[in-house]
Amino acid sequence: MRTSTVLNVVAGVALATAATLARAQEHRGLEPVKKAVVTAKITLAQAIEAAQKEVAGGKVIEAGMKVEKDAAFYEVVVLSGEAVKEVKIDAASGKVLGVKEEKPEKDEEKELAEAKQALGAAKFTFAQALETAGKEVKDGKAFKIEVEMKGGQPSYEVVLLQGDKVMKAALDAASGKVTK
Repeated sequence: MRTSTVLNVVAGVALATAATLARAQEHRGLEPVKKAVVTAKITLAQAIEAAQKEVAGGKVIEAGMKVEKDAAFYEVVVLSGEAVKEVKIDAASGKVLGVKEEKPEKDEEKELAEAKQALGAAKFTFAQALETAGKEVKDGKAFKIEVEMKGGQPSYEVVLLQGDKVMKAALDAASGKVTK
């Protein structure tokens, strides 16, 4: 009996430690992005606008800040007909660095179908969602947004940097109301 209690305590400590290490790793992985968000010359909204001009008639399904080899850029995923295009925008200049067509992998096909469904039901735009999230998270700088279905409803999830904290805002894409 005593041995099982000790094993349960050890297992609990191990799980808590693993969760703490996972959060720490995620936090370290965000450090270059956090720095890039602060120093970026263009906003996520401006990057989305540039991508929409580049892929005329396309519909954005997600966008976010990325950092590779100390170069910061926004990656905007645009649905153009049945094609999925990734538009890379320089975070300093706003210049389009490239556009490439992506073929969704098997595990991404369901997410893509849900994003299409959410876009069809959304009455609120990406720009409006970013503006609302910015008001909700005072002094927050958005660096990621995506549209998805949550509980059968179209939803935007916006990730913002507020000082040194990463904050998330969820919005109903049909009404524009903040849900979380």
